[in-house]
Amino acid sequence: MNATLTRAPKAKRKAPRKATGLDRTYVAATLLAYRKARRQGATVPVWFYTHAWRDLAPHAPYFRRLGIQTYASVHTAVDAREASELGYHLAIDPGEEMPDKVPAFVEVYGKRAIVCPEMRKKGKVDCTGCMYCPKGLGNVVFYRHK
Repeated sequence: MNATLTRAPKAKRKAPRKATGLDRTYVAATLLAYRKARRQGATVPVWFYTHAWRDLAPHAPYFRRLGIQTYASVHTAVDAREASELGYHLAIDPGEEMPDKVPAFVEVYGKRAIVCPEMRKKGKVDCTGCMYCPKGLGNVVFYRHK
C-alpha cells in the first residue's frame, strides 16, 4: 500500500494556497491510491492529522466509511471544542515541551487524551507497535520536541 500511495500524483499548484486550505487534488489522488491498494488486498490501517480539518469536514464521513482515521490538529481550546463537535479525534499540540514525567493520559484544552507513547516512552515503542492512532482509539497529545 505504501508504494501505491507514494506513486499518487503530486498536486500541481498555479498559485500559493492558504496554509489551512484543502489541497483537493492531493486528497483525491491519495483516496484513489488508497482504494486501489485495498482492492489489491492491503489491510494496513490508515490515519492522518490535518490543519485543514474545517475544510475537510464535509468529506469526513466518507473517510470514516472507508476506515481512514482523521485527526484534527488543534492548538487551542476553541479549536478542540469545534473539532470535537465536528466528530474528529484530536491531535493536540499543547504548545509546550513534554515534562520529564508525564502520565499516559492527560487533559488538555478540556479533552482527555493519551500522550503519544512513542514520545512518552522515548522511542521504545513506535506507531506500528502502538496502533492507537491508526485504530482511531481517541485523542492524542504531541508535545514539542526538546
